Amino acid sequence: MLTGTVTKNDKVWQGHPDVAFFKGKFYVVYRESKDHKSYKNTKINIVSSANGSQYSAPTILLRSDKERWNCPRLSVVGNKMWLVCDKVKRLEDSFIKSENNPKAISVWVMSTKDGTNWSEPFKTNINGIVPDRMFMSDDHFFIGVHRYKPGKTTKDDGRLVQSIWKTNNIKSSWNSYEIANMEGLNLCEGSICKIDDGRLACIMRENSGEGRPAYISFSKDGGQNWTIAEKTKFFGCHRPVLGKLKSGEYFATYREQSFSMHAAYWAKNTFACLIKERSLWKKPYCSHSIILPLDHDSNRKSDGGYTGWVQLPNDNIYVVNYITDDAPKPYIKWYLLNEEEF
Repeated sequence: MLTGTVTKNDKVWQGHPDVAFFKGKFYVVYRESKDHKSYKNTKINIVSSANGSQYSAPTILLRSDKERWNCPRLSVVGNKMWLVCDKVKRLEDSFIKSENNPKAISVWVMSTKDGTNWSEPFKTNINGIVPDRMFMSDDHFFIGVHRYKPGKTTKDDGRLVQSIWKTNNIKSSWNSYEIANMEGLNLCEGSICKIDDGRLACIMRENSGEGRPAYISFSKDGGQNWTIAEKTKFFGCHRPVLGKLKSGEYFATYREQSFSMHAAYWAKNTFACLIKERSLWKKPYCSHSIILPLDHDSNRKSDGGYTGWVQLPNDNIYVVNYITDDAPKPYIKWYLLNEEEF
């Protein structure tokens, strides 16, 4: 496995990267701000590279002085590269409360035909945070997000609910369908892909802070109805990024935190996983998998592990990740690997 730096600036926080390979070039998008929770002067930057190892100076795609641009995602759909990003207003007295306020969150979309000239950002009616990559299936566009749903009684604290939004026209209204809304669970940060039999699969982080495994759910009717979410063998799986490789196997990257969030400062390890054959949709889910450690964050105040990846025309897999390690602020790294390394 080869590794290198996409971008690094010791004076600012850089994180939540994603990557696309579009018209023969690598594009990496990421957030830049004062720190992980900052609302002041947040930017969504994009850099490009002809070889995946040396990157251009950043171009600012989105910027706000008072609201937090959060988790950008890149995808290639049709003849365009698409950026999807959520934005959070500071309407509450805490980071989490603002993310849980439906009036504070929104999802925006923009696109480019050449990688240089971008359309104006368009605000959708999607309500949620941490979007999945936009994809297209059966002439419809899909974006997954999660949001907080309040409890119905004073004894019910509410929960995080994963949903998928669907439309046949990006600038028209998007329709919402719940993927997972389960009492006692906080299912979020879902990654959705189409599997061999035509169904959609969504693998989700469980965010109760108890080191629970990822959960998975399936839809056979284009995302409108989903099976009850069930446990996978991905223990401590945060923000998975799932997709299918040319070989027919499935591949995922994720941040690992198998123990309580209160047992250490934060997650330390980032993994790649090759999911063998039908293991993705056969119980016990994802049991026939091979894990490859991508990186370990040695910083005592580690912050990182949100990833993106793309399979290249030569079948290699190119991953981006953010990590703190020995730097004063998190920065963006790249990793180049192939299936034979598993």
